[in-house]
Amino acid sequence: MQTKKILFIINPVAGGKTVNKENLLSSIKSNLPKGSDYDIKIWEDLSQNDEIHKMISSGNYEMVVAVGGDGTINFVAQEAMRQGMPIGIIPLGSGNGLARHLGIPLKTTEAIKNIASGKEMIIDTGIINGNIFICTTGAGFDALIGNLFSESKERGFFTYAKMTLQQLVNYKPQEYTITFDDKVLKRKAFILALANVNQYGNNTYIAPQADIQDGYLDICIIKPFKAFEFPQLGIRIFNRTITKSPLYEYYKTKKVEITFEGNDPVHFDGEPVIMGNKLNIEVRPASLKVIVPN
Repeated sequence: MQTKKILFIINPVAGGKTVNKENLLSSIKSNLPKGSDYDIKIWEDLSQNDEIHKMISSGNYEMVVAVGGDGTINFVAQEAMRQGMPIGIIPLGSGNGLARHLGIPLKTTEAIKNIASGKEMIIDTGIINGNIFICTTGAGFDALIGNLFSESKERGFFTYAKMTLQQLVNYKPQEYTITFDDKVLKRKAFILALANVNQYGNNTYIAPQADIQDGYLDICIIKPFKAFEFPQLGIRIFNRTITKSPLYEYYKTKKVEITFEGNDPVHFDGEPVIMGNKLNIEVRPASLKVIVPN
């Protein structure tokens, strides 16, 4: 029986930087086992979306590998889930939240080796107003920053941190109505996030308690705070102790409805969008196969 190929989908501008394609292709060839059969597809622009999804669903591949950040993984996973096909990850994004949560190597050569040597893990995903997400979704300050970040020519942690500090002073938290299980919460929130993984990326742990295989999403609320409280809040986000802060509140749920006034941006897997003022979010348990380290 003929061995099926691996399909690599490469985002050439992952993380806001131009990927050195020659070096990457050489590294893939050098670090996969000898005789590996694979195809490479460069995802140049959105006009190729249908073509790439057709390649994934063609039946010619046993695995598809997303080479890029969480947005690239999301795009690849959409069709891979429909086909029941496992995905591999070579993290080249600016945050790499999913790879960090799963312990996938951030070093490219090690991530390539993991494609062949790793094991298959089945994880949860989520859906917001019909859109799939794997890592996080939500509204509030992080969605605002995500929107600005997507428009910036500069990427990376320091750009994100700079934008955060610039916008922090004038940001006015929105009030949200959060309906889930038998609860209706009205909360003014600086950040309202639904997390499937423990972090946004770059080790910013918005939900250190999140479990990607428990069949639940974590509702994470950061309440409005005074300027002098921000440094301590930031420290807690990075050292995984945010759950101990009186400014933090979280719940686990399978399904939630969120409403708010206005038409503020929301985000899913780092992609900012306008979805109106009513969000329907739910978990999709055990819906995606991912190759992770043994």
